[in-house]
Amino acid sequence: MYDELQPILGNLAVWTQGDIAGLDRLPVCHIMGTADLVLKGVHGYSRKVNGRDVSDHDGLMVDVVLDAVSGDFPTM
Repeated sequence: MYDELQPILGNLAVWTQGDIAGLDRLPVCHIMGTADLVLKGVHGYSRKVNGRDVSDHDGLMVDVVLDAVSGDFPTM
């Protein structure tokens, strides 16, 4: 699974302006439905993703929901 997501995770450096040192050590926290990949960052909060509540834990400052199938990225 990680190998399949690696190209997407690698491209996060562009979207997050490179602030993803150690991303290879960040666990993939949730796979929602069939496509949404949620990476959780350092700020404590909750949000709904596909109708489910997602809470933060300590980690990298990455707060991105991607379509892991199409590779679509949110616009800045």
